[in-house]
Amino acid sequence: MAAADDSPAVCWFLYSSTPTNASVESMQSRVRGILAALKVKTTDVDGANAENKTQRSEFWAISGKRAVYPQVFVQAKGETKFVGDGEDIVLANDDGILEGQLADAPRVEADA
Repeated sequence: MAAADDSPAVCWFLYSSTPTNASVESMQSRVRGILAALKVKTTDVDGANAENKTQRSEFWAISGKRAVYPQVFVQAKGETKFVGDGEDIVLANDDGILEGQLADAPRVEADA
């Protein structure tokens, strides 16, 4: 999933619209909240949607984590990097290092 160097950055949020249990659903919500609080603009990819199978498989190949939701990736400067799964994101946020890991992620524009 390489992007041209001049392509705008993307923060991919890989989730499942049909989570296997309540803890997955809760973690997806928690990670969404963390990203929103950091004003990170995400592009959602529903891993449960058959139309997204190719992209989902590419993400799993990058992360090495198959069928784990949620996962966050940043695509910038010609490459896609795995930021973490739900637990990784929560821990990085708690440790105060997540914002640095998301330095290349696009941000939500402030209202004028």
